[in-house]
Amino acid sequence: RSAPRSMVTVDRDPEAAYAPPGEDEEDPDGIDVMEGLSENPTIEELIEHLQIDTSVPDYDQEAHVFPDWFDQTPFKSKDFNVDEWVETMHSRGHTMEELQVQLDAYGKVVEGKLVEITARDFDKFLALSDELPDIEGVMKDWDTPLDKLIAQITAQRDGMQKELDEMEGALKEKKRLADERATLELMLETHNVVAKVERLLHEVGAGPAGKEPAADPETAIDDSLGVADVLDDDDDDSDDEVPEGFVAEEDEDGLDALKPVFATDQASSAHVVDDRAQVLERVASEMGRLRFLQAKGKKLPFVQSLGPRIDACEASLGAAAAKALEEALSAPAPRDRSRIEHCLRAHVAMDRARDAEEAIGRVLVEPAVRRVVDAATAATSFPELLHACVAAAIASCELEVEASGDKEFGMDAKMCVLANSVLAKVDEAVHAARPGEYGPGEPDRFIRNQKAAMAAIRGFEERTSSLANVTAFRESEAFAAYHKRWNLAAYFNVRMGEIAGEMTSFLDDFSLVRAVEGQTGGFAMAATAATWKALERSWSDDVVCVHAADKFLRFAAQIVARYGSWVKMGADAVGTDPPAPVEQPAAPNDPDGQPRRVVPEHSWGCAATAEDLAAIRGDCEALAAKVLNSFVPGMCDTLRIAFGEPAADAAKECMEEGVKELARGPAADINGALMRIIGDRCVETLKQMKGITATFRMTNKPLPTRHSHFVPGAVAPLKLFVEQTARKKVLSAESATQVAIAVGEYVAGKYAEMASELVAGVKKTEASLNRLKDRRAAKEGGSAAGGGDDGEKGPSDTDKICKQLLLDVVEFGTQLTKLGTDPARSEKFKELWALVAPEGEKQVPVFLTA
Repeated sequence: RSAPRSMVTVDRDPEAAYAPPGEDEEDPDGIDVMEGLSENPTIEELIEHLQIDTSVPDYDQEAHVFPDWFDQTPFKSKDFNVDEWVETMHSRGHTMEELQVQLDAYGKVVEGKLVEITARDFDKFLALSDELPDIEGVMKDWDTPLDKLIAQITAQRDGMQKELDEMEGALKEKKRLADERATLELMLETHNVVAKVERLLHEVGAGPAGKEPAADPETAIDDSLGVADVLDDDDDDSDDEVPEGFVAEEDEDGLDALKPVFATDQASSAHVVDDRAQVLERVASEMGRLRFLQAKGKKLPFVQSLGPRIDACEASLGAAAAKALEEALSAPAPRDRSRIEHCLRAHVAMDRARDAEEAIGRVLVEPAVRRVVDAATAATSFPELLHACVAAAIASCELEVEASGDKEFGMDAKMCVLANSVLAKVDEAVHAARPGEYGPGEPDRFIRNQKAAMAAIRGFEERTSSLANVTAFRESEAFAAYHKRWNLAAYFNVRMGEIAGEMTSFLDDFSLVRAVEGQTGGFAMAATAATWKALERSWSDDVVCVHAADKFLRFAAQIVARYGSWVKMGADAVGTDPPAPVEQPAAPNDPDGQPRRVVPEHSWGCAATAEDLAAIRGDCEALAAKVLNSFVPGMCDTLRIAFGEPAADAAKECMEEGVKELARGPAADINGALMRIIGDRCVETLKQMKGITATFRMTNKPLPTRHSHFVPGAVAPLKLFVEQTARKKVLSAESATQVAIAVGEYVAGKYAEMASELVAGVKKTEASLNRLKDRRAAKEGGSAAGGGDDGEKGPSDTDKICKQLLLDVVEFGTQLTKLGTDPARSEKFKELWALVAPEGEKQVPVFLTA
């Protein structure tokens, strides 16, 4: 805010504003305002001489009365937002003109406060100006050293930048030279290896067609290496270590050309062939190195020009290695293990392991398996034929199986003779000889053959040499093709239809069929026995297939759930009437052509009795116990052997959950159906309660002292049910108690409804009689009204009836207690007791069974 006009403004330059007299510039009007002052005037003298008005304008807040809605507190907040404040005021119904008036007034108050503060400390402001130094002079004094320092830093920075640029240039040049050197070395090494491979191939008689080994040392970049150098990597230059069977012959260019000679005996010939296989292995490793160099320099024109020579070398080496391996495999027994190992390692080095496996299968395995298949007769079963073929196949190439599992050279992970040679040929031969053995149409034969096939797989895996070899076996194409021959999905569908069909024939029956005693595992109903039989069969050894264990586990859970649905459907239908028969038109192929009367589909619950429901409730318990104690352990043992403990635990948890659901849902529904049937029988007896009113209405009978005769009969159906189930062992004691509690709760609720109606009717009748007496007494001029003499005459009819109800409820609770229930815990019985108990005795008593 600017200072008021009556106040003196201070110049930016304090020395100029308050310079001594005579040093300041002349006043433009020619008047010296400082005339008459002492040489060093005080602030008070200066103010008095210049006649400065230091009074503060009156901007007191009391000059304007702000309305209550104008709150000044938000203006002092650091988070004050003017837009939000205006929007809030506007939403409260205040116009912009009202806001403008109040804000202007508030602005004047604030301005007055600022002026007051400024005027109050004005002398201090002026005193500060006397002590201000000459800022420009001080800054000029600092400019010279700063400029000098900046110049020095700039010079050093330029020098360092120049050295840095020179170093970066040198590094780039060094990198360029290193790249060129590496490229040149790559080109030289590639040419060197190509020449070496070509010469070695010619030395073993397998050189590329139309190619001669380099003879000029300037052309052959590498020093000449003979077969002896290949076999021995030391630096001995003597020619005494040339392999036996080769003669060293100095040619005109000084290269050691090794030429094979005719062996004079069998041992020497075998040694020569073994050395040749060893050379091929070394050349194969060099070929792998050459392919690596070719891939590394694929963008170089020189390396690209060597591509045809490299391809020719690889083709020649592959043909030579394949020929050497086939000759080694075809050799008479005993075959040379070292020679075969060299040939196999050569194939692996060339990434042609599949060719070696195919050669082993064709030369060794296929003839052995064919002999077994040809010798088999029609009486030979599939498992016997498969076992014989596997044994013969492994015996024919056992040496090659061991050699291919060598972990030292990493062959166990790169090739698998068991899968691609043995399993592939055995599968092909057996399938060609017995194609009908793989069909799921005959499930018993299918599962027997499938288990024999999986036993063969386990035998193969036991022969593997390492985990990597097992992985290679399982990831092979032969392994996948072998498993595809067994259509487990179709087999499962056949078995499921077979097992579920027999069970469904009982569960879809409209009527309840009792099980044959002694032949159904202790179950009362044939449907339950069929369910248990289906469960047992679904995981029997001659049915279940562990490779489809998930499907069979789901099927077992579905069997339990299907039985639960059957129980629930019947329980829900208890108390309903079966549908009436309907006339159905004759079928087109019906011989008599007459319409038939058929009963529509309905549930067995329409005709079920309490005894039937108790039997089904007992079957639910027995089935749950058998599933947990017999079925689940056997299933888990099978899964534990095949897949381990986690799979067994998961399957156990699944079946246990199904059994719990059977107890929570269907079994509880059966309890509800029993409650309705038995409870309705009990309630039928309680209808005799209406006779209590006739017994005590308008009679002179005294207060009752014992319960009504019908009360024990109200609990008789429940008592009979509990005794029969205990005697026949249909239900467990726990289940019988659950049913008794449910029935007791149901009957107590009905009892409370009937008693409430009875008491209400009695009290209503009594009130009507009292009003009638009052009117009659008023007509006769009597002074007493409302039966005032009732107290002298004794208890009223209502008191007698309520007393009888109390005695009956006490007996009802006693009878329930004898059946193992606790009426004090029943909510419905508490309501009944509160209805009939006198004031002050609303707490349910403890009923004694004696």
